[in-house]
Order: sequence, then C-alpha cells, then structure tokens
Amino acid sequence: MKKDISKGIQNFSKALIVPILFLPIVGILMALSATMSNTAFVAENSAIYMVGKFIYGTMSAIINNLSILFCVGLGFGLAKKKKAEAALVSLMSYLLYLSANSTFLQLSGKMIKGDAAADLYGTGQTIYLGFHVTDMGVFIGLILGILVAWIHNRYCDKEFDGAFAVFGNTKFVFLICAVWVSFISIAAAYVWPFVARGIMAMSNFMSTSGPIGVFVYGVMVKHFCNATV
Repeated sequence: MKKDISKGIQNFSKALIVPILFLPIVGILMALSATMSNTAFVAENSAIYMVGKFIYGTMSAIINNLSILFCVGLGFGLAKKKKAEAALVSLMSYLLYLSANSTFLQLSGKMIKGDAAADLYGTGQTIYLGFHVTDMGVFIGLILGILVAWIHNRYCDKEFDGAFAVFGNTKFVFLICAVWVSFISIAAAYVWPFVARGIMAMSNFMSTSGPIGVFVYGVMVKHFCNATV
C-alpha cells in the first residue's frame, strides 16, 4: 500500500513539473519587464517603458491562470496514452466546473455580490475567466487534473456497439468527467470554505509560531520529499 502511494506521488510530481518548467522563463521575462517599466530607471510613457508594460501585461496571463495550466498539464502528464485527448478533456472539464459552480452559487443564493475579483477579495469567492466561482486557487486545477487522468486511464479504450458507438473511448471519459465535475462544483460551495480556513490557520500558525512553525513545515516537506524519492 505504501509503495503504491509513493508511486502515485512520484507520478504526480513528474506530471506537475511539466507546466512548472515554463514558469522560470515567465518569471525572468516579468522581472525584466518590471525593470524596463520602473520609472526610477526610465521615463514614464517612453518607448522602453511602454514595451516593459506590454511584456509584463502579456506574461501576467500565465501567472494568473496557473490553475487551468496545472489542470491541463496533469491531465496530459498522468495519462498513459491518448495524452492529447486527455488534455482536451481536462480543459473542457475545467470550463464545465467554472460554469457549474457559478450556476449553483447563483441558484442556491450563495453568490456574494461583487462584479470584480477585487470586490470579492477575502470572501472565498472570485471572478475567474468571467465566471463568479468559489475561490479554490490552484487546488481546483490539481483536483480536476488528477480526476480526469484517473478516469481517462480507466475508460479511454471503452467501446460500445451499435448506436452507442459514438459515446465510446474518450467521449465516454468526458461523459463521466462531466458527472463528477457537477458533483465537485456543488461540494466546493459547501466544503471549500472550511478547507480554506484550515489552510489559512495552518499557514498563520507556521508563520507566527517561530521555531515550532519552522519545525512543522520542515517535517511536512521532509515526509513529502521522502515519498517522492
């Protein structure tokens, strides 16, 4: 059992590293553009300043959308075959989640008033890709990416006879994912606020408890690293 868990964490780490490998390039370009648009070095509205602003605004799209990138990256990386189709199903599942969660928040009366992400800061909800959703950050991307890959590996070769043949293979994977995503979108509205508070409490504990917090953080990192070796 322990060996299976360790292998699963290894596969997860290898899949997650694929999108992460692109982030240093994004970071370097953003740092360069921030320097180019720093009025301490260049004149405001100069050609260099405008180029810096343009590059920074362009690269920000990657950092602001890590959740969906992780979802697609995990779906692709964890799929044992038909990786391109797994990535596509991951993307569609992510969009389904946004729409389903937003719709449920509205129908259940849980939607907090706010027209922009800044208006909803600290409320547990946000505006993402035009959808008013529960703010799960990158975690929803990780959850959906793993879910899609697991379903894909089990059913991507499933075939049906006759009129149902069109629903076979990765189309069947998408159908199953759509059902799961619907349940997750509803559960997120009820469960995630408690999880978020727990994460915040743990973060505050480690940042304010001095050596004890550092020790707890170190133990957690050590166990995770040992599991991935």
